Amino acid sequence: MRKKFLIAAAVLVFSATFISLVKTGVTAKPVPGHRMRTKVILEGEERMFMEYLREKNPEKFEKMRELKTERPHLYLEILQRGIKEKHLMKRLKKEDPARYERKKEILQLRAKNWRLGREYRECESDKRKEEIRKEIKESLDRLFDLKQEENYCRITEVEKKLKKLKKRGETRKKNKGKIINQRFNRIINKAEDLGWE
Repeated sequence: MRKKFLIAAAVLVFSATFISLVKTGVTAKPVPGHRMRTKVILEGEERMFMEYLREKNPEKFEKMRELKTERPHLYLEILQRGIKEKHLMKRLKKEDPARYERKKEILQLRAKNWRLGREYRECESDKRKEEIRKEIKESLDRLFDLKQEENYCRITEVEKKLKKLKKRGETRKKNKGKIINQRFNRIINKAEDLGWE
């Protein structure tokens, strides 16, 4: 019964989203591989992301254009990740400028390393190849340090969440009788539920 209700609710949410998009004239694409395909990519987001790519990374922009026609599912998957990353960066810029700068440098170093790798493969000068090797190693050293900082930052976040969950669990344990009574009253009277979940 619960499963049928959840499926019906998901269908309603998806339908409502789709209808509102159609009414506003915005087209949307389902994201492949996503459970129940309820996630969509708005055309405006796609356009903004592709314009950003064209400006910041023309080679990747061209590759994405090829993928769009040759392998549309992969294109949508990469597009979804890119849009998600862009939203994360926008949020970090406001909420945590230091972490934003670190993530930005990580992305720049990754792009630089791939560019240098491509240059190395195409280069014929041994002297230039040695310079590129040195540059890539220095860049990887810095990238490793930045990623370690980012990992420690994520660990700290998880520890804070865990501490919060433990505290909530202890509070619920202490208030077991009260929570059960509230839930009981909710079931028989349709009263307000103050923390069953």
